[in-house]
Amino acid sequence: MLQQTRVAAVLDHYRIFLERFPNVQSLAAASEDAVLAAWSGLGYYRRARMLHQCARELAQKHAGRFPQRAEDLQNLPGIGRYTAAAVASIAFAEPIAVVDGMLSALCSDSSVAIERRRKSGNTRRRCLPARGPATSIRR
Repeated sequence: MLQQTRVAAVLDHYRIFLERFPNVQSLAAASEDAVLAAWSGLGYYRRARMLHQCARELAQKHAGRFPQRAEDLQNLPGIGRYTAAAVASIAFAEPIAVVDGMLSALCSDSSVAIERRRKSGNTRRRCLPARGPATSIRR
């Protein structure tokens, strides 16, 4: 709901949406028209459709519960690599890096610098840890 929308504009929509669809099962059971009507005024209606499809798949294949691994989350409609990693990391403590476009570019640039240091014998710095949760990034 918040993509390119101010928080103040979303608050009432969010409250009403959750009153109408308080859980995955109620969202899955709703018609697409009902979901789109509840989403009305926010734009990005494809997101509402994907959210509805995701709820239906969760209800049908996962007993209404979200998978806990990023790899499994990414198989749900509307959930890409970034969102899957964020949900798995925050909600289920999966030790996975949440990498957006900016971080990916930074790491790409850093990997070039790391390779130069490796060739020169100076490899003390790393962009990301080889193991462990995201909170243990070495400096």
